[in-house]
Amino acid sequence: MATNKLPLDERCHDVLRIAVQLYVTTGMPVPSEAVCHRLQRPVSSATVRAIMGRLERAGYLDQPHTSAGRVPTPAGLRLYVDVLMQLRAVSPSDERAIEAALTAHKATPADVLETACHILSQLTGNVGFAIMPDAGRLRIRHIDFVRLPLGRILVVLVSRAGVLTHRVLDVSDDVSQIQLQTFANEINARFSGMSLRDIRGRLLDELRADKALYDSLLTSLIAATEAAFTREIAGDPEVYLDGTATMLAQHALADRNALHAIFLAFEEKQRLLRIISACIGEGGVRVQIGCEGLDPSLSELSLITAGYGLDGEPGWGVGVLGPTRMEYPRIVSLVEATAARTHLLLTELNAS
Repeated sequence: MATNKLPLDERCHDVLRIAVQLYVTTGMPVPSEAVCHRLQRPVSSATVRAIMGRLERAGYLDQPHTSAGRVPTPAGLRLYVDVLMQLRAVSPSDERAIEAALTAHKATPADVLETACHILSQLTGNVGFAIMPDAGRLRIRHIDFVRLPLGRILVVLVSRAGVLTHRVLDVSDDVSQIQLQTFANEINARFSGMSLRDIRGRLLDELRADKALYDSLLTSLIAATEAAFTREIAGDPEVYLDGTATMLAQHALADRNALHAIFLAFEEKQRLLRIISACIGEGGVRVQIGCEGLDPSLSELSLITAGYGLDGEPGWGVGVLGPTRMEYPRIVSLVEATAARTHLLLTELNAS
């Protein structure tokens, strides 16, 4: 349905706000009488029906059946979130739950991210997630090469944020452990603080500039590290998900289309990663209603994300995925609070 962009008056805003709140609470079409009872001003049911009709013609409400009440459309939810919603402060109990969960599990960045998505799922009844960049974008603190049997090399990377990753490479050259240690020392001395992608680019630029400066040892270094970097460039962001069972237990059959869409998204993890990464990458708190413009098959879902940078690396964040019928004021505040605490803990780990 096309949305009429004519401005709405204060009464229209009040009616739409109450209609959204009632729909989120009940999951049922909202009748005019219910809205009338919640209004803070004396307005007749006939007037409320007329206002709801106007909101329907403007594209903000829809009437599933002629005899039923009305439900908010994605455009109505969008207007509610952008203009009408009043954020709810995180309750003391929720704040204590976030603090207790995250501070109890902060040995590694992975611990923090796994706990963040778990507590978001518990508190919201939806799917919680946390994401960090792929290893090719992380700025390295230290790299090691370990010779393995059968012509393989183990590459161990520790990022400046404290993320530990590893890959096993198949190599054709017979490289000794002493040579591998020389390679690692060279990279750690010259390129600490750079990302794998930037290091690979620098090495290739130097090789093209003056090949005569490189002996066979450094040429082997470039070949081995390029193989590792190329493998990492193709990697995906690391995403942690939690809460499918919780969501199933809390959402009614009215949301079955949304649940089905979530399961399809889980089955196609690459698609879900692209959507989450697109939202996280812009930083700050974002609310995507019906995953607007990102994937038509996810029109029944909403995505609330909070992205942040860590040690100069974008692409870190947390969020919630669930049916469009969700308690936006509370969940936005919970996502923002969890992101802030997660960012602080990761920064502390990074500094340690």
